[in-house]
Amino acid sequence: MIEKDPAKGGRSWLYAAALIALSAIGAVILQKHGLQIPTNSDLPANINLTVIPFSVVGTNQENKLFAEGLSERLSAQLARLTIGRKLQVTTSTEARARAVMNAADARQQFGSNLVLTGSFQYSSTSVRIDCLLIDTATGRTLRMETIAGDTLDPSGLQDRLTAAAVRMLGIELKPNELFSRG
Repeated sequence: MIEKDPAKGGRSWLYAAALIALSAIGAVILQKHGLQIPTNSDLPANINLTVIPFSVVGTNQENKLFAEGLSERLSAQLARLTIGRKLQVTTSTEARARAVMNAADARQQFGSNLVLTGSFQYSSTSVRIDCLLIDTATGRTLRMETIAGDTLDPSGLQDRLTAAAVRMLGIELKPNELFSRG
């Protein structure tokens, strides 16, 4: 017969109590500073999204073309997800053609209630991509994710960028919608 160590049982309660206390303190701090843990309830039921061209830090033309290519691919992949969902996507190509560069422009030109945009920051062959989901009515950033990777692996970067956008939009992918490299 295995005997339980009473000291370990007492520690389990202590750990559980500490975890509950830390969670409560964290919630109070978030609420005090006006921060909220994002939920799908902060997103509109019917999403009309415009993908605004991502900005590029620096002036290197090759980096700008790389960012533009990833943004276009992201737009195309998100547009595929409109079937069977309350989701409409205006691509970055359409936004660029109509000189839409911010949330207010997207709301006025396309009737969008959300925009997806961000920035690319390069260092040698590494890139950091900050991705923002913005409410066009308030200009408030609802969600933000940062991904990093190597420009020598554009497919991997594309996968991570698309996955971040899908998470931020609260979309649950069906098995046949999983994105593959290439």
